[in-house]
Amino acid sequence: MNKIFGLAVHFEVADFIYYVWVGHLLILLSGLMLALAIEDCNLHRRIALYVLSIVGTSPRLLLLGFMLSTALLSMWISNTAACAMMIPILDAILEEVLSVATDPEDPEPKTSGKKMRAMLCMSVTLAANIGGTATTIGNN
Repeated sequence: MNKIFGLAVHFEVADFIYYVWVGHLLILLSGLMLALAIEDCNLHRRIALYVLSIVGTSPRLLLLGFMLSTALLSMWISNTAACAMMIPILDAILEEVLSVATDPEDPEPKTSGKKMRAMLCMSVTLAANIGGTATTIGNN
């Protein structure tokens, strides 16, 4: 019989790993497979265009749209999978926005695009954490 922190443990370490981690790993892997499937069938471009049609191209509204959609998505799948699913959507939206909104007078359009991408990536991860605390599934 093993003792951990002075408590008697009636099962082996392998049983502990099985009971605790298998459920978490299955949720994570299924969410990542869903993210890959969405990217493979180009559904992320359709979602990106739909989000653009609702919120517009303003950076503040894009930020709000991404945070709301990521938080809602993260309520039902794991936070890591929600982020993995939203990053291709983010890239598709930024590609569309920056291709349309290139200003010939802007001396460094690449810099503003990098700053906007960094802002949206950090907002996606924050929104995934916020949305993950709403349900039991998102907390896993």
